[in-house]
Amino acid sequence: MSDQCKDLAADRALGDLWERHFTDLALRYGRSFTRHQFRRSTSAVAMKGAKAYTLPDVTIWSAPGEHHEIKHKNPTRWNAFGLEVYRWEALLWFWNECKQSVWYTIHRWDLSPDGRDGRLNRMEDWWTCSVPKLERAMRRKQHRILPGYSWIAGEEQRTKICYWPVSLWTPLEKVWESIKVSEVHDG
Repeated sequence: MSDQCKDLAADRALGDLWERHFTDLALRYGRSFTRHQFRRSTSAVAMKGAKAYTLPDVTIWSAPGEHHEIKHKNPTRWNAFGLEVYRWEALLWFWNECKQSVWYTIHRWDLSPDGRDGRLNRMEDWWTCSVPKLERAMRRKQHRILPGYSWIAGEEQRTKICYWPVSLWTPLEKVWESIKVSEVHDG
């Protein structure tokens, strides 16, 4: 067993907590949302033919709309954030399919005074990067793909993980302040 995957139930509970914390912030910013993984034991998926693609964790419905993959993590020792290649491919497909804003959003517990197991939810600890920006970084070879371990279908499995430099991420607060929630007009 790897150091990464030790307790599936605890990891899922921690992921659920930080998805809730993300949506607490969304509420503070006046946004409506859906948590796609809420009370699910398997991932929510979108289907295209017979192919299933894991959905991002949260959809912000308030116009112009956003989709966020949420993680609670710190940078690697070489100052990068990782995501399983199969999850990256699903985010990239989703972005190409819906032509909407798709983000990889991280609660950086290394910035929090509480650390990994704390519960303090401060906006300044949330950072995000758009899927198009990550895709451009890949085309420019600003990434690494390395073997690692992850929970897949409830089991620890060896899988490929894509890593991008932390410098690509922007504070979530800055992004949300720049996105003006559109007003609905009668037609």
